[in-house]
Amino acid sequence: MRKLLSAVLTLALVLIPLTACGNHTSDQPPLASGSVIVADDSIPDVAPNISGVVTGMTRVRDGVTLLVEIPGQNNSYMGEKVYVTATSKTVVESERKTRYDDPEQIIPGDTVSVWYTGSSTGTSPEYAMAQGIRVTSRVEDLLLTIRHGETTVMASPAEGEVTSSDIHPLFYGSYLISRGEGDLFMYFAKKPVRIGATAVSASSKEDAATYHFKTYNSSLTAEIPANLAPGDYTVTVKAEYEDSADYYIFTLSIRP
Repeated sequence: MRKLLSAVLTLALVLIPLTACGNHTSDQPPLASGSVIVADDSIPDVAPNISGVVTGMTRVRDGVTLLVEIPGQNNSYMGEKVYVTATSKTVVESERKTRYDDPEQIIPGDTVSVWYTGSSTGTSPEYAMAQGIRVTSRVEDLLLTIRHGETTVMASPAEGEVTSSDIHPLFYGSYLISRGEGDLFMYFAKKPVRIGATAVSASSKEDAATYHFKTYNSSLTAEIPANLAPGDYTVTVKAEYEDSADYYIFTLSIRP
């Protein structure tokens, strides 16, 4: 009997750890689509969920929300796009795998690959949390970025002189949302001698009225016209230099 009882106790002691292991809850973060479990401080060794250009960035609690878009033809952004939120827990690194201290070091114009922590929302555009972001190329020098409040967007460069009739049927760059007031702060790699900005309704015909922004010469700010009704407007910025001029395009969405 003692031998039988000893054998039963021995078997029970062996089974207890096995049972505990079977009920263990993983501390790993949710997985990127199609990936395997990875450590908190690495990017999954699988294809990214999206690779594209960061056309907009909004500061949010504990991080930023990036608008990542796949470029189309003629600098337009008419394809797949995702709003990706990156926090202090997101792994952000360069193409050479050098770590970034903060996701805010990513700026509009950067080309990135993004791995999600799980499935995106399924909405259009989609929303997702980033497990990892790899910056594959940095913004070009001639790119213009515009800040309004906590949001910064990229303005796509345009070739040659442009008119409202040339551009308003297309969607360039990303949306900058406003309540119809305040200044747009513009950042150029090379300071222009003079800037000008005009807007035309994105849904109007070619003979639609053009709205002129009040600009402050070389101070790189533009005041949103007070008479802009709610809707989407294609904005063209002209930056003049001593011997040349550059044009940039983005969409301004006026909300009630």
